[in-house]
Amino acid sequence: VISFDSSDLGENVLYAKFAGDEDYLESESNKVYVNVYTSVSVTPSINLNSSAVVEGDKILVTVTASSNAPGNITLYEDSEYTKEIATIPVGESYEYTVPVSDKTTSYYTGYIYAYYNGAVVENTMYTHNPYATGYKTFTVMKQNTATLTGKNEAKVRVDVGGSVELYLDIDYW
Repeated sequence: VISFDSSDLGENVLYAKFAGDEDYLESESNKVYVNVYTSVSVTPSINLNSSAVVEGDKILVTVTASSNAPGNITLYEDSEYTKEIATIPVGESYEYTVPVSDKTTSYYTGYIYAYYNGAVVENTMYTHNPYATGYKTFTVMKQNTATLTGKNEAKVRVDVGGSVELYLDIDYW
């Protein structure tokens, strides 16, 4: 077992060398390259430009990371990190269109989760904090629909000076 400390930062080349003796010739093993890094655990953060949105509308998502970490953050719709939304650079924003749901309530809670993808810069390795819960919630409201018709048609002909009776049908959630 070989231990490394801060004096070993960067690339190290390890190999074994046998000096030989009266029975065996000198020999050298293959080389093993070991990169020693300072590890930084990174917690992603999300900011939303709104705490409530109507289904089908857009919400602006901005991501940041602790320790001024470089790299990318992937956004997900679920805490298992299986429903990917987008991958964006740290410090950037993404315009997310809230999907229309088959939920039958007038509003519900939406979630966006962030996962830091990691980066290596010089002798520093940035990794996702496994205990990080980088997520935001927002209220999603169902879209009310309004239908305006004349004589139950979307297109109606009326003589000059005539009139038409219009009907407004609103489906509320």
